Amino acid sequence: MHKLLLAYLLAPVIVGCSAHAAANPEAGDAFYDQGVQALQHMQRLTAEQSGDADELTRHLNNLDANMARAAQLGHPAAALFEAHKLLKQRSKDPAVTLENRRQGCASLDAMARTGFVAAAVLNTQECDTGYKRFEYSSLEHRAVMEALEQSLKRRDPGIAYYPLPIRASQCFAAAPTQMNELTHGQFRAEAEYILGSSQPPQSREAVERNLRWLDAAFQHGCLASLDMRPMLRKQLASYSD
Repeated sequence: MHKLLLAYLLAPVIVGCSAHAAANPEAGDAFYDQGVQALQHMQRLTAEQSGDADELTRHLNNLDANMARAAQLGHPAAALFEAHKLLKQRSKDPAVTLENRRQGCASLDAMARTGFVAAAVLNTQECDTGYKRFEYSSLEHRAVMEALEQSLKRRDPGIAYYPLPIRASQCFAAAPTQMNELTHGQFRAEAEYILGSSQPPQSREAVERNLRWLDAAFQHGCLASLDMRPMLRKQLASYSD
């Protein structure tokens, strides 16, 4: 079993794209492992400031080709890598960038609904445009929250590939831009915290729902500095006055 390490840091410089299909993820393990090896070679060369451009390009091409093939075979961690790559790709043509983003977000949403919690959390970070516009009751935001909640109710198809990287974890990052590698349990706590803190408490039932999610998140190890439970409990008490 390998980690993706800092793959997300390299994803913006990778070109090309691929689709993933729910086929035979075990068959993709060999390609995934070769992709990870290429990534590790790139990281070593970069850290040591050794190697030339041709060598880096060769490893980059190996990374891209192997991750794409693994994703096509249904490998969940490789598919996650490919979705993140699409989201970070930039083009001189705004329409191409927009289409890359649409495909990346659609891929994350689909993976979230299969139970892949890491994909569901990344989906909230990258694709929840309604939340970023403070439109908490929008269909966009509600769909992302639905996919996140659904991911917690199913067996995670990527469970063998954790820990996986995440930037700006609300529960486990010491700094807003910090890159962390989270276990499956930590990703679940992250998801619970998001569900408890990103949905409007507009009724007694909604307040109780948010409290349940936040209680679960902190019970499962979330270390978020912002704990909204005291405010929510005060709001809940007001319904009894």
